[in-house]
Amino acid sequence: MLTLSPSTLTALHTRLHPFTVRDFLTTLPQELAVAILTWTDACTVARVERVCRAWQRVARESAVWRGLCWRRGWRGDVEGYTPTYPLDAATHGHAHLEPAIDWRHVYRRRTQLNRHWQDGRYATRVFSGHTAPIYCLQFDREKIISGSRDTTLRVWDMQSGQCQRTLRGHGGSVVCLQYSDRYIVSGASDGCLIVWDVRTGEALRVLRGHAETVLNVRFDGRAIVSCSRDSTIKLWRTEPEPESLAPFRTLVGHRAAVNAVQYHGDTIVSGSGDRVIKVWSASTGQLLRNLLGHTRGIACLHFDGTTLVSGSSDATLRIWDVHKGVQLRLLRGHTDLVRSVAFDADRIVSASYDGTVRMWSRETGREMWIVRGRHTERIFKVGLSEGRLVTGAKDRCIIVWEFTHGLDG
Repeated sequence: MLTLSPSTLTALHTRLHPFTVRDFLTTLPQELAVAILTWTDACTVARVERVCRAWQRVARESAVWRGLCWRRGWRGDVEGYTPTYPLDAATHGHAHLEPAIDWRHVYRRRTQLNRHWQDGRYATRVFSGHTAPIYCLQFDREKIISGSRDTTLRVWDMQSGQCQRTLRGHGGSVVCLQYSDRYIVSGASDGCLIVWDVRTGEALRVLRGHAETVLNVRFDGRAIVSCSRDSTIKLWRTEPEPESLAPFRTLVGHRAAVNAVQYHGDTIVSGSGDRVIKVWSASTGQLLRNLLGHTRGIACLHFDGTTLVSGSSDATLRIWDVHKGVQLRLLRGHTDLVRSVAFDADRIVSASYDGTVRMWSRETGREMWIVRGRHTERIFKVGLSEGRLVTGAKDRCIIVWEFTHGLDG
C-alpha cells in the first residue's frame, strides 16, 4: 500500500468504499429505525435529517416526534390546538379516518411554550364583576369558576371574559371551591358546604357540620373532604342518601384552624395554623404521619399523590415526599405569607401576600421569575394549566396570564 501512487489509492478507495460503509439506519426495519430515534433527542434528530434524503424521511416520521413528545410527558398540543394533517385514504384504505396529529409541529410548539414559561413571556386579560375580594377559583379551557367575599360564585367564559352565571346561596364569604364535570362544591364562612349542578347552577344540597368557616374542600367520586377553622376535617358522601347529609367521618388532631386539605386516592393531607402537616388514610381515618419543618402556620397545599408542596406564613415553600415523610427541598424568596401554590411536571407557581407571583423549577427549586404589580392588592389564589395562570385577589379582579400568546400557528 505504501508503494502505490496517489491516483491508485484514490481509485482503490472509490472501489472499496461501498463495502466498508453501511447505511445502518435505512437497512433496518422502519419501526426499529423510528424506535431508535425516539430514544435520542430533538437536536440529534435534527442532525439526522441533514445527513441524506433517506435519513431525512425517517427523521420526519410523525412517530419519531410522537415518541419525543411522550418522553417529555406531552400527550397533545397546548390547550387543545393540536395541528393535524389528513391521512392518505388511498394509502390507508379508510377515507373516513380522523386526521393524524402532526407531532413534529406539536414538539415545536411545546418547546416554544416552555421558553415562554422560562422567560416569563405572557399576555394578560382581566375579568371583573365580583364586588368584593376573590378568595378561590378553578378553571379549564372553557370556563373559570370563582368564589368571593361578596357571597357569590361566578361562572365566566374563558374566551370572552363574560360572566355567564352567578350562583347565590351562601350566607357568607365563599372561601373555597372545587368542580368536576357534574358538580361544584363550595365552602363558606357560614360554615356550610353547598353542592351545585355544574351545568345549571342549581343548588342540589347543603352540608352542615362544621362549627366555623369552611376553609378548603376537595372531592372525587367517593367522598367530599372539607377542613375548617374549627380545627377538624370532615368526610361526606359525594352522593348521599337523601336522609344522610351528615359527615360520615371527622378527623381530629390539629390544634388550630385547618387551612388547607388535599385528597388523592386513599391519602388525605392537611395543613394547619399549628405548623403541622398531617397525612391521613381516607378509608380508615388513621393518622399516618406528621410532616414537620415550617416555623409558622401552613396556609396552602398542593398534592399529586406522591409529591406535596406547602406554603406557609413563614414565607417559604417546602417540597415533600409524602409517603416517605421527608422534606425534599426548601424554596425561599417570598417576603410574606404564601397564600396559594400549584405545580405540574415542570414548574411550581406561588402567590403571596407580598404581592408577587413567582415561578420555580420543579426539578431544581430555582426561582425562574417573579412578577409584581399586576394585581393592586394581596393575591389569594393562583391556578395553573399547561398554557395559563389564573389569579384572583383582594382587588376583586381575576387575571388570566396567557403563556400561549405569540406561539406559532
